Amino acid sequence: MFSCVLGMEEETALSIIDPVTVNMEVSRRATKGDVSPDKLSDRILEVQIHNLSVRLSYHDMRMFIRILNSLPKQTRWARSQDPIQDCRPANIRHQMNKLSALGFHFDDCEAALERCNGQLDDAALWLTQNAVPADCSAKDNLANEGQANLSFDIIHVNTNCLRVCVIDDCRDADVPLFELSLSQLFLEQELRGRSGRTKCVLASDYYNRVLSGWEPFIEPWRCEVSWEHGLSQALSKNRLQVVVTAQDILNLNITSTLVELYKNVKNNWTQDYYNLSTRDRNENSGSKVLGSPPGYKRRSPFVPFALRNNTGSKVWFTPIITPTDKVFESVREVLQSLNVDESWEVVSPGETMPFTFQGSGKARHQDTHKLRLHQLSVKVDGWEAISSVSVDKVGVYFRQANTEERFTTQVVGPARVVFEVTLEGSARKLVTVRSALLLSNQLEDSVEVKLDNGSLISTISELGSPNYNLNDISVVWSILDKGSNQGGNVAFLSRTDPETNDRRNKGETSWLTDRSTKYLQVSPGGVVPIPLSHVMATMFVRPIVKTQHPGDGYVFCNKPIFWGRVTQPGDVLEETMQCHSNKDYKYRFCTAVSRDNYPPDRPVGILGSPLIIQPAHTITLLPPITVANLLPCDLYYTVREVGGLVGRIKPGLSTAIHQVNIESSVELNFHLDNFPQSGSLVVPPSATSSNHLFKVHDSLGRRLFLHGSISVSVSAPFWLVNKTALPVVFRQEGVPETAAGQFEEHETARMVAPLLFSFSDSEASHTLVARVGNKLHPEDIPQFCQPFHLQKGVQVRRLRVSLRDSRPDIMYEFGIDVRPGRGRYRNTNIVILSPKFQLHNKINNATKILKQAEQRTKNIKAG
Repeated sequence: MFSCVLGMEEETALSIIDPVTVNMEVSRRATKGDVSPDKLSDRILEVQIHNLSVRLSYHDMRMFIRILNSLPKQTRWARSQDPIQDCRPANIRHQMNKLSALGFHFDDCEAALERCNGQLDDAALWLTQNAVPADCSAKDNLANEGQANLSFDIIHVNTNCLRVCVIDDCRDADVPLFELSLSQLFLEQELRGRSGRTKCVLASDYYNRVLSGWEPFIEPWRCEVSWEHGLSQALSKNRLQVVVTAQDILNLNITSTLVELYKNVKNNWTQDYYNLSTRDRNENSGSKVLGSPPGYKRRSPFVPFALRNNTGSKVWFTPIITPTDKVFESVREVLQSLNVDESWEVVSPGETMPFTFQGSGKARHQDTHKLRLHQLSVKVDGWEAISSVSVDKVGVYFRQANTEERFTTQVVGPARVVFEVTLEGSARKLVTVRSALLLSNQLEDSVEVKLDNGSLISTISELGSPNYNLNDISVVWSILDKGSNQGGNVAFLSRTDPETNDRRNKGETSWLTDRSTKYLQVSPGGVVPIPLSHVMATMFVRPIVKTQHPGDGYVFCNKPIFWGRVTQPGDVLEETMQCHSNKDYKYRFCTAVSRDNYPPDRPVGILGSPLIIQPAHTITLLPPITVANLLPCDLYYTVREVGGLVGRIKPGLSTAIHQVNIESSVELNFHLDNFPQSGSLVVPPSATSSNHLFKVHDSLGRRLFLHGSISVSVSAPFWLVNKTALPVVFRQEGVPETAAGQFEEHETARMVAPLLFSFSDSEASHTLVARVGNKLHPEDIPQFCQPFHLQKGVQVRRLRVSLRDSRPDIMYEFGIDVRPGRGRYRNTNIVILSPKFQLHNKINNATKILKQAEQRTKNIKAG
């Protein structure tokens, strides 16, 4: 069985049921309790199947659903096309039915009645003499008179393996999803008693897209299942009883990969299916939907791999499929294994090219259980071809590549080519080819990177001069020190052979042609791999500030970025850089150089030679000071060391300060809208992660303590969020004055923004009291409630208002919910005050409510 698009059967045919041989035979066996040969009465249909493989995809399921949904429409259409009504009298039709019951055709019966003038007996006699009876029996001609009995009573099915593979070809995927296999399957079904049993070994696997392999979900489990129909409460045999027996333990493997796969597939299938159902409903309702129905358009073929070239040079590659028992050990064996006419695909710098390892066929994913390596053989322009690398599993791999000039390789060492395999979309694997040196820009501005190979070219030319003998270690070290002082990232070694000396004496340095200087731009938050031809270059950086005027830009930093001193994984080297503008503005930033977890570098060449430090690093550009506002209001700051530097930070945002020199102490002053008296925070030159308290004062001199940490994050210990629709005033228990930040307007109306709060007196009780505003009941006296703590949990309090005319007090009940903040607000506790009861109007009309105690009404809008 195949599914295809009409008109393109050969191009689009996909197998649903693989070709299989089915043998069927009807035999007899003795009834239960009697084995005599003459009592063989049970007829058995025996079905023998060798291996049955069913591959059902999401689009196949959608196709079958559309077919099933179209059946009622087709039957209604067929019924609407009624045949021509029989206009003959009812007695004539009745006579023709009697004559046709004798085995004659309707046409002969009609002719007989016409010849015999409607006499039934004469017509029957005429038919016996002049007409030939039909081959079918009279019982078959009777309309709706039952059907013939089956020629067997029991069905037996035997198969070595029944395998059902579900394929996920929804949206941007076309990979196996899971597979259910029933091996050693025996099925017996009785047609009369509707009972049966089956024996098999059940197993199920799911396809791990990250590792490109099958993993077990249900381990092989031998079981037997029997079923029969028993009597229900209505004394009819319509209750199905199923019994499962097994001696083995059922082992299920549920992994995080399986759970994540289930969630992703469920979301994709659900969204796509309901979009299809919506379109079908629109079609049924008569509304026009532009575009072809999803079930009829031809899908674009799925390409499971793509290669992205981030080396900065041209890349040639060719895919190779290798059995696991034949792993190549060298590049020469790989190239010899390729066919003579094997074509290499070329990818330009920065481009992405999709590719596949084999063409599409009718049998889908039939080789997924075979252990084969999908490898890539790659050659970078200027370097020799490298050994193949497997791209089946997600991860980071690397290979060493020698330059095409042996002398250059002996000077700078082999290049480290990195293959980063990631999962793009639902199933496609993206292979990114890049260098091992990464630059991460964590600044707020874009930066321009200058890569200068000038020192490297001059060093190679000097080493290539006949005046030097590279067998002399002192000569090599003297040139190395010179290159290092110039800011280069190169450490050299080598003992050269005569052939190399001849080539360098002839001036063959084509590897360095057009590779002197290169410029890159890195956007904020971007990570860019350094081009492979410039990983040993001297690196300079300068910012590109959006607000700067033409001609006011910054020059490159005062010293190069050097990564060669970081040799151990996990080590970090931090330095401060500075850029000047033509108006003597200074832009400072920090560099953090860390070595990734690559194997340690090994010395190459004669004993005692210097070590070639290969790039395996990540260079991160960071601002000297970052101030994050973790308050619910605007934060204003001033830097005393930089005259006139002021700024405002909106809630939840952060800003970088590049004008300060962190090699000396930096004093930051902060204030808020309602707290004009600023508080200061001093950042020492060798500051580490720590928390500090500083205080700000409002216009009445009341204190509010804020938290500051390095990097500088300003936060308040508590946010008081008033959702009661009442003006509420807060005070620390045991302190005579109300909390800071509350003024006359808080006595009148509710504060919409959260109120920043801290305990101003450390010796007083760390609890809080509250009352309603004085202007809510101007003639009465509001009372503070019972103290409540600010720890995690839910509390209930009452706000009392004492009336002067001896009437009962007015009470407002509200709930207090204290929650710790999340993420960057984890150091802040959020205190939410909300009314104890809330009315939500879910009807379409406005509603009025009446409080019986207060005898006043209030309108609630619809919705």
